[in-house]
Amino acid sequence: ATEIPMAEKSSDTIPVAGGTRPSLKYLNRYVRESVAPKWFDLGIELLEGDEGLNKIKSQHPVDFSKCCTEMFQLWLNAQPNASWNQLIESLRQPSLKMNELASRIEDVVLPKVLLDIEKQVNKPSEQSSISTEHERQTSDCNSHIEELTVEHFQDCKDHTKAFL
Repeated sequence: ATEIPMAEKSSDTIPVAGGTRPSLKYLNRYVRESVAPKWFDLGIELLEGDEGLNKIKSQHPVDFSKCCTEMFQLWLNAQPNASWNQLIESLRQPSLKMNELASRIEDVVLPKVLLDIEKQVNKPSEQSSISTEHERQTSDCNSHIEELTVEHFQDCKDHTKAFL
């Protein structure tokens, strides 16, 4: 199996033993619809038993997508080391035989997920740009201190109120 690269710190995907931990957001976006008809069998593989799965099945007897989402949430909550690798291995088990989906996750989905996360990690936050603008304006105000006029004082006062 191809080794899955580790992601940087992120709330969506974090490094764990055996690969990268998926988030419910990405599982639902890229995997749920493909596995929904076999959600119960996948849950047994991922959770190593059917604990909790029968309850999900009884709550949503015909909504496989909803069942799949709840099964993924149960898996993520029950296993702190849940990983994309574990999902891929489970999909390849004889009880599921979803090798094509497992390969698609390795070759297409994971690169998209990791690229998306990298963009989020490297994207300057709005707060950061506000802070930079605040620093620039504060510097402008400080440079006017020596030649302080009523107009400059009012500008600085307005600037300070805007950031409080």
